[in-house]
Amino acid sequence: MKKRNIKAILLAPVISTLLYSGCISTSGINNNIFTAKESKVLSVTAENEILIETDKISCFDSLNIAEELMQGRNEKSAVINVIHKDDKNLQFRKEVALHDDGHLELTIKMKVFPSIENTASNKISYSFQIPAKVLNGMKFKAVCGKAFKCKPLEGQFTENSKILQCRYVIFEDEKKSFTFDFNPAGPYSSMDYPMVGEPTGYWDIANEGQYVNFTLACAVRYYGTVFTGKVFIYKGAYDFAQKHSQKHWCYSTNNSETGFFRQFTFGTPAVIKMFEKADCSKYSPEKKWGWTKTDALGIVRSDRSAITDNCVSSQNGTANEFIMDAPTGVYVLTLRCGHNTLKTGPFNISINGKNAAENIEIPAGETKTIDFTEYLKAPEKQIRIGFSGKSTWAVRSIIAQAVIFQNEDFSVARKLWVMDKLFSPDIEYKK
Repeated sequence: MKKRNIKAILLAPVISTLLYSGCISTSGINNNIFTAKESKVLSVTAENEILIETDKISCFDSLNIAEELMQGRNEKSAVINVIHKDDKNLQFRKEVALHDDGHLELTIKMKVFPSIENTASNKISYSFQIPAKVLNGMKFKAVCGKAFKCKPLEGQFTENSKILQCRYVIFEDEKKSFTFDFNPAGPYSSMDYPMVGEPTGYWDIANEGQYVNFTLACAVRYYGTVFTGKVFIYKGAYDFAQKHSQKHWCYSTNNSETGFFRQFTFGTPAVIKMFEKADCSKYSPEKKWGWTKTDALGIVRSDRSAITDNCVSSQNGTANEFIMDAPTGVYVLTLRCGHNTLKTGPFNISINGKNAAENIEIPAGETKTIDFTEYLKAPEKQIRIGFSGKSTWAVRSIIAQAVIFQNEDFSVARKLWVMDKLFSPDIEYKK
């Protein structure tokens, strides 16, 4: 794509500024941590100090070429959208959302149209610039690389530092800290390259003198492309595991198991590798797990150490709940139930107060495995697994597998854009 062709098409763009109802002001938006200027060029301050000074797309002299600048708000966020849609070569939409909980969300989506002038050597990039003096000298901890082999990287950010293929990075010193999440959908999304407009999973960071450039680049071939980037910025240092349910994702169907959030055994004589020994422990905020009460519980232990040969039981069926503190998100829960010497049931299981299984009966000495799914949504912060019945119930193990955290979910809980019903440079499907 040649810059002069784009300019020729847009010598006199029509500029319109529209305001949604409920916007904060005509000068910008803020959420008490970040402030974004109402401008086509990105300008962000963090507690009155410049964080992002400017941004650019490589084939334009300035993002002021965009036709539309719109500010608005929904229930939980103040939003600025910049839209460039009247170009026959490249369209883009940029959205900056300042969420009331204190974080910033930046989304950029570009559509390059097919052209015989585009070759494999052409690259188009979007980047935003942070003054180097903001980050110089800070320590950083990053997660870098492709989805199947994400690796940690840490050091001190200096004048010539580069962090390539960065998915997640924390910058911190004694006075301040910021977390940048370039793969908020999580590595499970496997988006290492542009695919049907979904966000690409990593960006490059390079200290280049006056500015540190945070760049998303894409090769453009003759058939054009759509590529997208999304960044969450948090004030403060957040560990990768606090925001993402999986550390990496394997493309191979033969080796794509996801990790476990928590695994508990009940009644085993010793601790089992990779499991926590829960037994009759009462819940405490320090442990972040345990039973609501313990007076009607008893350990049933055999001379064998296997998980399925031991249990914790309530012989009179007294209702109880096993509690786990957990980030909001989708979980697969696997329960192994059964008693060493007694028939169990009929008993019921509930998940966060909702009936999940009823009238379960298990012969003495046997084990029944029961799977559930639970979408724990904010403001809830606990998974509560309830047991109740008219007679004995017993549990041998509980496994909680985090499939996706709620903040990673751009398919069910929410969509790509914070503000819907606006132009988006998407792929067009024609019948």
